Amino acid sequence: MNRTDGFQLFVCEPVEKVEAGGLNGGGPLKVTTKHHPAREYDAVVLTTPTWATQMNLDLRFPPNAVSTKVMHSMRSSHWINSCKVFFPLKRRFWDGSGFPSVVLTDTFIQDVYIYAADKNDPGVLLASYTWEDNAMKMLGFDSDVILAQSCLRKLDEIFERSMITDTDDKPIRISDYVDPRHEPIVVQWAKKPSYAGCAKLYRRNNESENNDLLTFNREHKACRLYFAGEAYSLEGGWIEPATRTALDAVLHIIHDHGGVLAQGLDIGDYERLTDTSYLTGMNLPRRGE
Repeated sequence: MNRTDGFQLFVCEPVEKVEAGGLNGGGPLKVTTKHHPAREYDAVVLTTPTWATQMNLDLRFPPNAVSTKVMHSMRSSHWINSCKVFFPLKRRFWDGSGFPSVVLTDTFIQDVYIYAADKNDPGVLLASYTWEDNAMKMLGFDSDVILAQSCLRKLDEIFERSMITDTDDKPIRISDYVDPRHEPIVVQWAKKPSYAGCAKLYRRNNESENNDLLTFNREHKACRLYFAGEAYSLEGGWIEPATRTALDAVLHIIHDHGGVLAQGLDIGDYERLTDTSYLTGMNLPRRGE
């Protein structure tokens, strides 16, 4: 929210710095993007994953505005990688063959999926969907093409030994159905600057750090910065916690800036309903303690 221009939405505009303004960080926030100089805003919602924030975004807030405890929690979050390898198909291989739409393997390709938008769509093959340790194996290839071909060879090996056949009663050879006119598509979440990882997972003894991020909007009202997204929830990698933290940010922005919540919702009732102070009372250990 901008003081003079109202609400603004920038698309494909990387944010480089968010800086506290005013004495002791109590004034409007200054946001600098790649193509625009610093502008002042009454509130800023931060949705980037914590690792991407650490690597690509300069957050400048005094300790009284954003505590060192919160900054430590952002830096110590545990993220995993994920890799997906896609092949466009020239025709379907599963019609009438009894081929499953999902295949789970104990090889490096991990999981396999097939998808078609409608009956006229030749379909797409997700030849490998991996995460965590298996996804780390995918980072060692010199190129995406070499990685994709390795996945395709492994799939051919798997189905040559299977009992699944095509409509001509021959063993299915997946590579015969791949459209050679199109390059395979490889998505490495760890290599995406705006993500730097796939999902936040638990790490032993980081309950307190997770709680610091979850309660930030409630505990740091004066700094005008708000957290939203699954990176700041307790359940990483899912839409539901991302939606809940987004609603949490919106409710606190409305309340903190003098607005009135609809349907008679009281911010006090909401905060009591979502209270997690009992976790603080448990004296949970922090990493390194």
